[in-house]
Amino acid sequence: MVFKIRLGIFIFVCVLIFGVMLYSKESQIIKTLNIPSFDIETIENQKTEDGIVFKTTLSPKEIISKTNAKICDKQNLENEGLEIYYCFVENINNFVVSEGKKINLQISFDGKISTVGFPLILSGY
Repeated sequence: MVFKIRLGIFIFVCVLIFGVMLYSKESQIIKTLNIPSFDIETIENQKTEDGIVFKTTLSPKEIISKTNAKICDKQNLENEGLEIYYCFVENINNFVVSEGKKINLQISFDGKISTVGFPLILSGY
């Protein structure tokens, strides 16, 4: 019984440490974007258990360049006036697999504002 409790505590601590490391990598990537009036506290407020989502005036090209992301797929939603980019950034371990490709950065661009999600935009474009 004592072993099970200790094992449970150990697993909990490992998951907690992994979660902190995971989000800190994403936060470091976001810091490299150098978004005006966007600080780590704001990032903390945008986190959910599923990832991080925020909006910026940076273009997808600027975001992809600054994060050294590889574009895995691009989609144009002409009816909604959106470009959607599905990318992979090497420094982030959290990802989803779509059509056999790892995705951990999604960008939706309406021509003015980019909505950015790590690993995906789950809050809507």
